[in-house]
Amino acid sequence: MASITCRVVDPAFVGIQGIYAVLNCKDLHGNTVVRYESFSNDDGNIQYWFQLVSDDSKHEPQPEIVDARQFPEVSMTFLPGIRESYFPWNSIHMELGLTGDGQHEFVLLLHAHSASYQLEHVITTPYQAQMEWEGAFRDQEMITIDADPTRSPSPLQLPSPIITPQARLATQAIRGIKRKLNPDEEESGSSYKRAAKRRGVASRSKKGTGQRMTPESDEDWMHSN
Repeated sequence: MASITCRVVDPAFVGIQGIYAVLNCKDLHGNTVVRYESFSNDDGNIQYWFQLVSDDSKHEPQPEIVDARQFPEVSMTFLPGIRESYFPWNSIHMELGLTGDGQHEFVLLLHAHSASYQLEHVITTPYQAQMEWEGAFRDQEMITIDADPTRSPSPLQLPSPIITPQARLATQAIRGIKRKLNPDEEESGSSYKRAAKRRGVASRSKKGTGQRMTPESDEDWMHSN
């Protein structure tokens, strides 16, 4: 797969959260076939996209990886989202013909309170892209292992249960889209209104999350036994 991703960073290459991006995927004649949207997460990354659908659609958009091999041309538009101090322009727009195999990454470098930016297109080989994805999963697994509680607690005092992070990249992307977004903030344009509705996808996807244990639940269990 030759995925299309974005990264929004400051001059120190620290990720900038909350930048809104619209991806138009086109055919050989330049006609838009499908449109996607997303927000940069707290690491400044956009790896998953949400398809733009009509307001009366009954289907909720799901996070997708966009494969560049299906679309010979794309256009991408960046909008300020919730980070206007980094984004003094109405928008940043680019048109690009996609050539070559591998992952296509668009790196947008923004300077706070400065009317300058840099936009780069980086092509990563399929092998390098696979190594990056596997490295991200390994890092997440190491966090999970390090967060495990000790296996020999004192018999007189039970430790509070530790909920280890099991979320994968898709969940992080959804959280990055919805977390810290201010629903009361004004947005302009029909895309922004649709984007506000997309945020409901992230909140609804968490309804199935199991209830976390608390120290009190441990005590109740001990008394009942």
